[in-house]
Amino acid sequence: FRRVRKREMAREVADWIQTEARAHYVADGPIDHWATLEGTLDRNGDDCDGLELLVYHFLRDLGFDDSEVYRAIVVRRSDGQHHMVTFWFEEAGDPWVIDPTGAMVSGMPRMSDIPGWEPLKIFSETEEFSARPVAAR
Repeated sequence: FRRVRKREMAREVADWIQTEARAHYVADGPIDHWATLEGTLDRNGDDCDGLELLVYHFLRDLGFDDSEVYRAIVVRRSDGQHHMVTFWFEEAGDPWVIDPTGAMVSGMPRMSDIPGWEPLKIFSETEEFSARPVAAR
């Protein structure tokens, strides 16, 4: 029951932020700045990194453990586009992805279901990991 409920809550958060992003997306302009949670709330919006902070903190406030929810910088190598998303590792290996703006993907798919994008950095308030492609077997 708990596992099903956690998925439902995570999907509800994904739907909520992707809907709200339409009204609260505020581009940085020519120079990217890293948002803070307080700054995002004060500005009533931000770009993907500020809106992603809302998802990250919302999941943590809902009881998701700090060992399963991470912030992630992802890249699309074909054009060099970078983006911020939240990863939820329900189990190790293939996280669920919550894209706050829906620019990369809508809903809440697994990372393996999103072609063309790959993680560069995965981090939380206490940990940071550099991602690298897994060699084909």
